[in-house]
Amino acid sequence: MRKILLIFLFGFALVLFFAGASVSAQQDEAVSATASSIVLNETEETVEPIILPDSPLYFLKLFKEKVSLWLTFGAEKEVNKYLKLARLRMAEYQKMLEKGKPETAQKVLARYEETLNKVLTKVEELRREKKGILKISQDMEEILTKHTSVLQNVLDHVPPEAKESLLKAIEVSRQGLNKVLEYQTKEPVKEEVKETPAPPAAPPAAEAPQPKEEKKEEAGPKIHQVLIKNSVYAPPTIIVKSGDTIQWINQDKVSHTTTSVKGLFNSGTIQSGGKWVYKINLKKGVYQYYCAIHPNKMKGTLTVE
Repeated sequence: MRKILLIFLFGFALVLFFAGASVSAQQDEAVSATASSIVLNETEETVEPIILPDSPLYFLKLFKEKVSLWLTFGAEKEVNKYLKLARLRMAEYQKMLEKGKPETAQKVLARYEETLNKVLTKVEELRREKKGILKISQDMEEILTKHTSVLQNVLDHVPPEAKESLLKAIEVSRQGLNKVLEYQTKEPVKEEVKETPAPPAAPPAAEAPQPKEEKKEEAGPKIHQVLIKNSVYAPPTIIVKSGDTIQWINQDKVSHTTTSVKGLFNSGTIQSGGKWVYKINLKKGVYQYYCAIHPNKMKGTLTVE
């Protein structure tokens, strides 16, 4: 009799939940791009959660999400689900801050970190299975860059007791971004390694003096400096040669990165007062880079002669 009563109460609660969350379900379907692929063209849109973490029905919402994940098969579809949940957790976190509930917001941040780690685990699983993840990683780079920027902007407006968990979430988001950029870097590097051995083997003996000249240049490479100040790379454009070294020095009070648009190099997080040193090993050409934390306003150009 007791079990029957519990089942009845739980079923009744589910009915209330699904009736109240029907609008939320429709919103989730709108966020989803396709059932067979991961397309996140709408990552710049604002997610408006219907049931918030301070609602007594929130635990049923989490239960519904778990059931949905249990019924999702295939790593790509799971990544899509987890990315939607990460966006939802970020929106919930902002709502809790707006309502003046930092303790609840910290719990949401913990769920965000957990969701993000699951995304990275699934993407790593796809990579090991040698499935193409370039498009997935590019979509993840876009959403993680936005989340990192949101968390960084919130940092100065939360109470002191909430900053520790926020800093942790920022670091998790940055690590995820660095991992995604690493995925994008691996395939191009392999292609360059295959192409590199061909030129040295082909030239005739007449070109033998050229390596000696290159050795002389390598003996005295130049060291260049790019200052990061007021969220600007100075100078924004720098001309170097292969073998030269560049030092990016962060003179701002906030962290930045130096990240290649094509994924050829990535500094990771450069803390305030820190620097990143990179020895140029790129072919002649023009390379664009940016700050992954402030992508809309921090851009630079590297020209290799």
